[in-house]
Amino acid sequence: MTYTALAVLLFVLCAGLGAMGGSRVARPWVAATFAAAMVAAQFALLVGSR
Repeated sequence: MTYTALAVLLFVLCAGLGAMGGSRVARPWVAATFAAAMVAAQFALLVGSR
């Protein structure tokens, strides 16, 4: 359930960013930052659940 909530949050964040538009959306480091944040959040949840 927690991973689903994280995935939905990431989706909403990316959709909001895409709706804003602008030059920040076109840069690949923005997508890489979101991906790294998602991986870090899932890792923290996995480590914390033990």
